[in-house]
Amino acid sequence: EDVEFAIRVSFPDGEIGYTGQALTKYRRHPSGASGNLSREQIARNEANCLQTLANKLPLNGAQRVLLEREIAALEAELAMMGAYSCLRARQFPQALDRLKQANTFYRDFRILAASLALRVFPHWTARFLLSRRNSPTLP
Repeated sequence: EDVEFAIRVSFPDGEIGYTGQALTKYRRHPSGASGNLSREQIARNEANCLQTLANKLPLNGAQRVLLEREIAALEAELAMMGAYSCLRARQFPQALDRLKQANTFYRDFRILAASLALRVFPHWTARFLLSRRNSPTLP
């Protein structure tokens, strides 16, 4: 709701854009409304919110492209989260599907390589990827 509100408030002048840098900080507190939401739930809520805005606001072409790219980025992030969940559960075909879905956005050779390795050596690859999950080099 915060994202939707901020965009609607800034929209009347027709100027909306993306800066690529954080301009606000989001504080989560256990007693707050989103305090018990997972990272995945927050990303899903944000994607749904942006989709609602795409349907409600009279966007010009550039604005629509920008919003659709942001939604695609969130969907790719959710697919990566889902891939790692599937790897933890040893659901390798589902993990492959999620990696493929994420890579339609990221187009990253490392995801392609991980997908290929997962087909050939699923258990080893899952252990390796899960051990590297917090690595800053993975999307």
